[in-house]
Amino acid sequence: MAPKTLTVEHRKVLWACFAYWKASDHLPETERGVCYEHVIDPYRDRFGETFHQSQLGVLKRAGLLTADRLVRGGGRRYYRLPDPVVVRELVTDFDQPSQV
Repeated sequence: MAPKTLTVEHRKVLWACFAYWKASDHLPETERGVCYEHVIDPYRDRFGETFHQSQLGVLKRAGLLTADRLVRGGGRRYYRLPDPVVVRELVTDFDQPSQV
């Protein structure tokens, strides 16, 4: 799936990933990671709903997230944003209240 063919739902999940990633600015960009547990609250706060964690896998297959580490026992899967500039461009319209 190319970034231009992402659904609105996928872009909303990507927005939550970017919001969490950006808020982690106390860490170097190369050390910032996101997981479902990190992004579900920003997503819920912004859009008033939740999403299934499989959507992160869709974004990974689209090349917008890359797999990072897996917590022992497989409890959490972490991802990185390989190109935050591209991600920012894809989600910028969700910063405006009228786009929700």
